[in-house]
Amino acid sequence: MVVYVYPIETLWLDVASTAAFVASMVGAHHWHERRRRASGLGWARRYSAGFVVSVLLFGLGMALLDMTDSRAAWLWVPYAAMTALPLMAVGAIRPSS
Repeated sequence: MVVYVYPIETLWLDVASTAAFVASMVGAHHWHERRRRASGLGWARRYSAGFVVSVLLFGLGMALLDMTDSRAAWLWVPYAAMTALPLMAVGAIRPSS
């Protein structure tokens, strides 16, 4: 969505998109936190690492957006999935008993 909304440079749309993104990230974090309250000690470390990697990929995508004029879905849809993958992988890891 960022690839298509921010280049338009409509202030209210930029603010609304950013607010929706932040609200969804905070909501997902709180939902995950409540769901994983009884997790093992390694969970917080894995989650933090996955979150950092996702944020770095997001930042890299923002830089890539500035370096390229491409708005092609074939580039940005897989990139969005790749950005989410570290947190999804952390959620899929189950501790061995």
